[in-house]
Amino acid sequence: MGAEPQATADTDFSHLLSQKNLQALRAQFSDDAMVQPTLEALTKPFPAAATPYEKPYVEALLGVLFGNRSQSALTSREREMTITTVLAVNHRGQGPFLGIHLYWSLMVGWSPEQISEQLLVISIYNGIDTLSASFKTFGTLLTQLDKWTSDNISQPENLKASAIVGQILTGFAGNAPQPPGSTS
Repeated sequence: MGAEPQATADTDFSHLLSQKNLQALRAQFSDDAMVQPTLEALTKPFPAAATPYEKPYVEALLGVLFGNRSQSALTSREREMTITTVLAVNHRGQGPFLGIHLYWSLMVGWSPEQISEQLLVISIYNGIDTLSASFKTFGTLLTQLDKWTSDNISQPENLKASAIVGQILTGFAGNAPQPPGSTS
């Protein structure tokens, strides 16, 4: 993904994604538009989840998590911070799914400052390695979002959620966490 920022104790990520580009991304974002790319991202590594038997179950689960917001006790902002926390801990602060949900958190209204503070709080309980990896993932994401947005500002269709999720999946492909107990 190019030059990656080094993780430091500095929690100021505001300079990595300009406000203009953040607003351009948010203008093209729809919570509902994230459901299909999320379904595809979740089922692609697990072909069994896309079979005629499992796919309706996965779609129903995603519908509960990401579908009709009026029936949920959590707001989109609360849901994304919860998911981001779980992914940062379980994926050791790295990987495409964390990248997707960090992006989604930004789109539903979390500021880079709020997200970096959340990642810092997580590390108090999960360790400095999670903080370093999470900060690296977040810094890389913000840098790439700024570049993608600047490169595509005149083509808003390239800033839609499905295009951004594709970029995140491609960009973080080599940064996927390994299952516990694996050797690599």
